[in-house]
Amino acid sequence: MRTFRKLLESRPAGSGSSLPVFRITSTKLDRHQDRVLGLDAVGTEFRVPLLWNHDSWGPPIGYARCFKEGDEWLAELHFDRADDRSRVIADKVDAGSITTCSIGFVPSAEAEPVPNQEGGYDFPLVRVVELSPCNVPANEDAVRVRAVGTEDAPLPAAEMLKAYREAHAAFLSLASEMKSLVQALTRKAKSAKATEADEEDEEPADEHPEEAADESEHGEEEEDAQEAALGDEDEEPAEPEDKEAASVDAGEEEEDEDEPPEEAALEEEPAEEEDAEEPGTEEASADAEPTEAAADGELGDEEEEDEEDEEELKALRRRVAKGLGFSLAHVEALPSADVRAYAALLPSAP
Repeated sequence: MRTFRKLLESRPAGSGSSLPVFRITSTKLDRHQDRVLGLDAVGTEFRVPLLWNHDSWGPPIGYARCFKEGDEWLAELHFDRADDRSRVIADKVDAGSITTCSIGFVPSAEAEPVPNQEGGYDFPLVRVVELSPCNVPANEDAVRVRAVGTEDAPLPAAEMLKAYREAHAAFLSLASEMKSLVQALTRKAKSAKATEADEEDEEPADEHPEEAADESEHGEEEEDAQEAALGDEDEEPAEPEDKEAASVDAGEEEEDEDEPPEEAALEEEPAEEEDAEEPGTEEASADAEPTEAAADGELGDEEEEDEEDEEELKALRRRVAKGLGFSLAHVEALPSADVRAYAALLPSAP
């Protein structure tokens, strides 16, 4: 993406302000059905005469510094501008009128050419003897790629498209991996969310098992106390022999009548504490249900937004495929951010 954007933003090189750089060869089958597979050179740099259109009988118009960059061989053209021919060719290269070149070579003594199935020859190794700017090169890949200086050299639209496709090929190798990774993360997030929801549903039932046991025990003690109190009220006191005995018996009866209510009150206190705790449990279970409902609402909103984004992305993918000449399979493999970036490069619809 960056390479393609850089090519789109490149500007024509000014006269004499930069040195043009050309790709001098590739393994592609040329117009003569020949193919050059490698260059016979000592090291990664050499220098050859610069001619016009392979004119080896006339004087050179400068020299070419050939060097290897990655897997490609490039040449930096130095025009001497010592005569009219050199000045004219240099000006035309600077103006962008001449954008191709061709190498003059001889087969290397270490490897003989081999006939190929297309009717030409495959040269395993050749030695470059000169380099010529020309109008129609044998190898279609021998074109100007950039300029060395303050400004970039212009490139034909076909070359910019080719550079874009090469840059785009790097993204395709990662597209499937990125897609599978996103799917795996989505499945993991949904599984974790479902597990949390199940745990929230189970917590209200098992939250206070000890309190439930205490409730049953206090209930039984309370029933026993009430039965004892009712039994004491039903008993009739014996008649006293004298007044003193009657008063003593009356006092004892009052004490007996006062005791059961106190014991019942003491036994009822834990039950009230238990009743105070039970509403909290109900509130916890009630709070869990709105949380799940809110989560379901959020998921619904996210699904609606995802559907809208998906429709927009489909339209952008069709526009990018139509505007840049890609197949739909390639465009669908792109991340949404790249699709939006490519769509922004296209001219707006009238």
